Amino acid sequence: MEEIIRIQKPVTFDESIAHSEVHAHQPFASSTFGNNDEIRISVQNQNECVLPEKSSMHIHGKVTKEDYSRVAATKLVNMAVCHMFEKIRYELNGVEIDRNKNVGITSIMKGYLSLTPGQQRGLENTGWLSVADINLADDAGNFDVVIPLRYLLGFAEDYCRVVVNAKHELILTRANTDLIAVLQTNTTEKFKITLKKVEWLLPYIKLADKPKIQLLNYIAKDSAIPMSFRSWETYVYPMLPSTTRHDWAVKTSTQLEKPRYVIMGFQTARKNEALKNASEFDHCRIRDVKLFLNSQCYPYGNLNLDISNNQYAILYDMYVQFQTSYYNKEAEPLLSKNQRIILHLTLHRLSGLTANELTLDPQSYIMNPRVYVLQTKKKRYRRAVLMLTKCRYLGLLATCQAQMRNKKNEIHKCLKLLNIMESAYKILKKSSSTTEIQKWMTFGT
Repeated sequence: MEEIIRIQKPVTFDESIAHSEVHAHQPFASSTFGNNDEIRISVQNQNECVLPEKSSMHIHGKVTKEDYSRVAATKLVNMAVCHMFEKIRYELNGVEIDRNKNVGITSIMKGYLSLTPGQQRGLENTGWLSVADINLADDAGNFDVVIPLRYLLGFAEDYCRVVVNAKHELILTRANTDLIAVLQTNTTEKFKITLKKVEWLLPYIKLADKPKIQLLNYIAKDSAIPMSFRSWETYVYPMLPSTTRHDWAVKTSTQLEKPRYVIMGFQTARKNEALKNASEFDHCRIRDVKLFLNSQCYPYGNLNLDISNNQYAILYDMYVQFQTSYYNKEAEPLLSKNQRIILHLTLHRLSGLTANELTLDPQSYIMNPRVYVLQTKKKRYRRAVLMLTKCRYLGLLATCQAQMRNKKNEIHKCLKLLNIMESAYKILKKSSSTTEIQKWMTFGT
């Protein structure tokens, strides 16, 4: 209540940022966007202050028949543009910082857990189709999306600060086939997806004089810049055995990264099947799923699922609690428990995703994850998709520091000039005499 009576409190404005502008960076002129091609987008100007968190990918293309006529039985699925890429990597000064394999399925699994109903109006522009009968492309087959980088990489989602004096590079690898990105009603129609534009929209931040001096002073000390974020790793078991019980030993984990969350989904004969939607999941009559990590078991008790008879409340509660644990905020789940007709997404596909928070002893970094799956009925052609979230901490930037040592003299000259200009401004503010200003400017030159 004290705040409402502080009428003498002055008005303050945050003017630390002079302005910001978004620059579009394209791949090299010789780049091609066909299947299996590698697309490199580099930011060569290392004298800029950029904000990767707010960057995005702008992708424009067209889906046609092989003779470039209009398609009639082919439409793009949810996050189809992400399905067109097998892998995406982010490098800083030639050092790989983060990567994402199986970009399409990873972004969908993470999206169902992270997105909120308030974001639905803007999601269609990213390629996220909340309703199955929406077509991403127009009648002529043209599609145009802008995908925030935070939907694709954990680094862009968690690291919310600027990166100064560094070379940035984004490497995208096209998938070997585009069958996973479409849904067809007739497989006799031969289609072709042509990407016409791929560019990286990166915000450039222009600082005011005072924060710029402080930032350059810190960089000149060659101090390590701490960068922490959560990385996503996706592992696929291409075909589970036709048994009711199965153990999956996941080959992952290092002594530097600590797993925190596991998201698991199941699909039945959907990958590279044109007649089935590869962006949807199946429950596969799963009765129980457990993760064994060293001597710990997650969850502690049995789930005892019977999805066909509407018994999955515990699973939906795990889904709801993910946002509270991961983002430390009030949960706003994208999907409701009974949301069938609106999304054309049956409940068993939602329940095909499980999320568990892992809390481990910091001393026990050597881990051997093992997933136990129990189902009530044998089924063939199943594949399991597991997304593991790890915490990464980087005491960077070594390569950036090496470059800064080479430019130390140049930085000191800039600092000296900025300090002189700041002193001149203070004198001008106190006195209107131009003699003092000329003296300071002569000294600076």
